[in-house]
Amino acid sequence: MITVFFLAFSLCCCSVASLGFILPTAGQNIIDNNEKIDYTHYKTTVNGILMHYVMGGKGDPVVLLHGWPQTWYEWRNIIPQLIANNYTVIAPDMRGLGDSEKTQTGYDKKTLAEDIYQLVKKLGFSKINLVTHDWGGPVAYSYAAEHPKDVRKMIILDTLLPGFEFEEAGDFSPNGIWHFSFHAVRDLPEKLIEGKEDLYLNWFYDWTYNQSAITPEDREE
Repeated sequence: MITVFFLAFSLCCCSVASLGFILPTAGQNIIDNNEKIDYTHYKTTVNGILMHYVMGGKGDPVVLLHGWPQTWYEWRNIIPQLIANNYTVIAPDMRGLGDSEKTQTGYDKKTLAEDIYQLVKKLGFSKINLVTHDWGGPVAYSYAAEHPKDVRKMIILDTLLPGFEFEEAGDFSPNGIWHFSFHAVRDLPEKLIEGKEDLYLNWFYDWTYNQSAITPEDREE
């Protein structure tokens, strides 16, 4: 049976920490200065795409799925805690984001979940813990729905899932979550945003409750 938790993101650090061979390309060992715990950047081909991910630690696997407009980097402060608590951490950049391949298609949640499933299997794991944020949540939900026996626990943060009668909370009007509809327009967002990515993404970061939590260095990353 899968245990699912819906938690506020502010609880993520505590919740994740308490969760009960592929050659590196441009092999990059990262040492966390505070914890002295290392993890490594890798790239490998799964489901027909080149996927970048970070991995470190030993123990039960925890897969961390980021939201939008984040990458694996959003978990940077949580990864050392998980490693210190004897977990193997796998934090991929999902298709189209970060250093993973940007494909023209394949952004439905079933395909994204299959990307992650194939990565997990390629790394030699079967049952995993899933910790997800924002749009990583529906991907994890699809993963668990397709492979329920392969998920021990699942934490979903800051998102709504279809089928639970909360769909009306999604306000896609100009005064609501307008960017969902904007991103759904074929080709136009890329043409309008190209060369202005910093301006566009920083608008969302400036909209956050605690702007100091995202430093200029974090935004650059």
